Amino acid sequence: MSSQLSSFTIMQKLLKWIMPTLFLGFCMAIAAIMMVTKPEPPRRSPPNSIITVDAEIVKRETYQVIIPSQGIIQARTRSMLIPEVSGEIIWISDSFRSGGFFGPDEELVKIDLRDYQTSLVVAKATLAQRTSAYEIEKAQHEQAKINWERLGNGKKPTRLVLREPQLAEARALMQSAAAGVERAERDLNRTVIKAPYEGRILNKSVDIGQSVFPGTMLA
Repeated sequence: MSSQLSSFTIMQKLLKWIMPTLFLGFCMAIAAIMMVTKPEPPRRSPPNSIITVDAEIVKRETYQVIIPSQGIIQARTRSMLIPEVSGEIIWISDSFRSGGFFGPDEELVKIDLRDYQTSLVVAKATLAQRTSAYEIEKAQHEQAKINWERLGNGKKPTRLVLREPQLAEARALMQSAAAGVERAERDLNRTVIKAPYEGRILNKSVDIGQSVFPGTMLA
């Protein structure tokens, strides 16, 4: 009798441990089957992201930038306007005034040019006369050589015989007259006084009707 009770007790203990283990194994088997047979969810592509951008047409414009600053403004170049010829001022530009602005090569003052026109005419006439005199003397020089060769004495002619001093003098006078024409033309051009560069007149010193001389400060 005691042997049967002991066997029964052992069976109860075994069942107490085996049943939970079997139940746990059964549950795990069911879970594994469900995982294997579970249908895959449909794949969805991610939606395209849309970026919002504000666009504006660019137009070229002139924009003045104002930079607060202070200091002393000085001209890069300061010059005195001085005539190179003498005479009466007959015209001045509207820009020729205190504070007036002028551009490069702008005409500012004109001096009476009539005397300089006359000087140019006289200089040209003198050049024409001396050119003619030189041509005549040159012809005489050539004729003197021919005449000497005709004599046939075999001697070398002197400079006086060939009129070489007279020819040199005539040439020098012609060149001097040509220089006189250039000087007269230069003086005539100087009756118009032009601005050497772009700038501004600080102080005007003369006006129409005044006589000026080389070295007189105009502005």
